[in-house]
Amino acid sequence: MFRKHNTFNIFYFIILILNVYALASDSQMLRMFAMPLIGMSLILYLLIKTKIDEIFHKLIFVGLVLSLAGDIQLLFSTGTEYYLMSSMIATLISYVLYGLAFFQDFRRKLHENRRVGNFLLLVLLISTVSFYFTAEKNLIDFKYPVIAYFFTLSLMTVVAAYRHRRVNRSSFKLILTGSFAFVISDLSIGYYNFIETEKVMMAIYLLTYLIAQYLIVMGAIERRLIRIDTD
Repeated sequence: MFRKHNTFNIFYFIILILNVYALASDSQMLRMFAMPLIGMSLILYLLIKTKIDEIFHKLIFVGLVLSLAGDIQLLFSTGTEYYLMSSMIATLISYVLYGLAFFQDFRRKLHENRRVGNFLLLVLLISTVSFYFTAEKNLIDFKYPVIAYFFTLSLMTVVAAYRHRRVNRSSFKLILTGSFAFVISDLSIGYYNFIETEKVMMAIYLLTYLIAQYLIVMGAIERRLIRIDTD
């Protein structure tokens, strides 16, 4: 599957290297250049490959635009301040849109097996609750926004898991893995902003975020619906 996207993969890998180098070298100027390339490249590639001709793709497209806006806001953030809050809001809305896109597939067979999603719900509940109680004393004005943020992220990921047996295997795996990568990414940057500013957590955030967005877009491009039997 990935061989079909070799040219874009090489270009995206270069973007990844630029972002990692900018972080490692503390080059704010390079970050200003490299970070927006993540969303811009994915938006353009999704547009080229899908023509944005279905509701599913339109929701992913707008979600990517909002994610790009969140990335740009985050570049100006130096801690728990206005830009961090606005970045969280933009990203939260993008997760809502991703979740709505995934729901388009889920609702086709609402009564199909949900074991994958139910198991993931338990994992996410343990992970996010553990993070909340660890960071609670540092959240201050961000307490309720963080609750809403991780609730939305968890719901999006569970709905991605509920796409099981409703779409082709490759799209299911790509989008589910991408959604879970978002969880790791956001837990990492949450740890960095609200618990301890360890640079390794920022590196984990950056890498998993790049992977998550890539996998979501590839899953959207490769998406094929499984025929519903009407007998």
